[in-house]
Amino acid sequence: MFVLGIDPGLSTTGYGIVEVAGLSMSAITAGVVRTSPGDPIAHRLRELAEDLEAVIAEFQPVEAAIEEVFVNRNLQTATSVGRASGVAILLAAKAGIPIAEYTPSAVKLAVTGNGSADKRQVQAMVARRLGLDHAPKPADASDALAIAICHAQCSGLARLVAGERK
Repeated sequence: MFVLGIDPGLSTTGYGIVEVAGLSMSAITAGVVRTSPGDPIAHRLRELAEDLEAVIAEFQPVEAAIEEVFVNRNLQTATSVGRASGVAILLAAKAGIPIAEYTPSAVKLAVTGNGSADKRQVQAMVARRLGLDHAPKPADASDALAIAICHAQCSGLARLVAGERK
């Protein structure tokens, strides 16, 4: 099954598709959608929607995961990330794809075993776990794959536990 990971952002949204087969995972694709800060917000959101919709149509993921929006010091950044996140969640819903949200620390913990891992550690483990020679660039694409890995692990564990309860 294909899992779509999304690292939302208005200027740059990372996406990654991971194929999950039993306990193994492999990267299918990863990239970014970029929008121009000089364009009107409505145009940028439409452009993001069209590009993500094309990824969903091409790869037809069965499940999706997105990094949860968190408010740091910059409220404007959090607002734009929230807008991009909303577009991605809506597209998944329209396509009938269940989507889960994960905090940055949950993604780091799932991928590296350390919820406080730095970006380089996460990128190195993404490459290692997916059998890649190096982490995909830019970092947003690698982060999206990390989110997909996190979801594959968490949803796989949930399915395993549910199966044991039957």
